[in-house]
Amino acid sequence: MSRQHRGLVTVDRGGNARIYQYQALPGWEVLGTVSTAGGTGALVRNLRTRVYCQANAGCLRSLPQRKVLAALDCKAGVVCNERTLGASLGEAQEGGARQTIAN
Repeated sequence: MSRQHRGLVTVDRGGNARIYQYQALPGWEVLGTVSTAGGTGALVRNLRTRVYCQANAGCLRSLPQRKVLAALDCKAGVVCNERTLGASLGEAQEGGARQTIAN
């Protein structure tokens, strides 16, 4: 992946997470799919700590929490721009089934 897309996080709340995480993980909620420079997997959230991770066949990879939250907020219809996301998150687009946040 090119250097400029290294920090890219794409969230798809309607994505088929069962492709990446077939069995349920105790204590985790499946929200959709997430794509990063490290690959694509199921977007999961810990029910106790509210931490977002990427799950692939039972393996969990931590995600940048601010970027995931920003992508989920944009998907929910919250107005997203550099001022609301913070200058380090870059531009976000409203609407659509997917939301991409870059640094």
